[in-house]
Amino acid sequence: MILLNGISDSGGTDTFVDGNLFKKVCYSAMTSLSGKVISFHEPAVAQNYYYAEVSLQSEETLYILLNSIYPFIAFTTSPEPPSMTFVEHKQLTATINHLCGKEYRVLHPSELDEPLRLKEAKGGLVVMNENTLNKWDMYNIKYWQPKRVGDVVFNYWD
Repeated sequence: MILLNGISDSGGTDTFVDGNLFKKVCYSAMTSLSGKVISFHEPAVAQNYYYAEVSLQSEETLYILLNSIYPFIAFTTSPEPPSMTFVEHKQLTATINHLCGKEYRVLHPSELDEPLRLKEAKGGLVVMNENTLNKWDMYNIKYWQPKRVGDVVFNYWD
């Protein structure tokens, strides 16, 4: 389950991931894969994730995202919605898992592309996907109307 309490950075939890550790992991992973970190970005107003733009040997540019609350990582072809496409990169996943053990969980595109199943109930909204979302997460889901689980986990709600 990835739709956890506060995942959208809407309150409900006082936990935050370590951005400095994430930055070190990105640099270490790129060194291991003979790639390079092009840029690193911290969460900004309305953006609930860190991201690093990286270039791999194949001249492929990817973005490594980290949710600011939970240690969930994803790879995308663009760092900002609505053009955010989640991709799988087995070599990068293996490298991050080797460097960090269980510190981070690399999410698979199928988890992130899962449709957000919503249902109106008693004047409110219910998320049918397995979740522990709080009332602030639900408020933002109702307001912003994300379509996929990944749009909640990595959001730019402004």
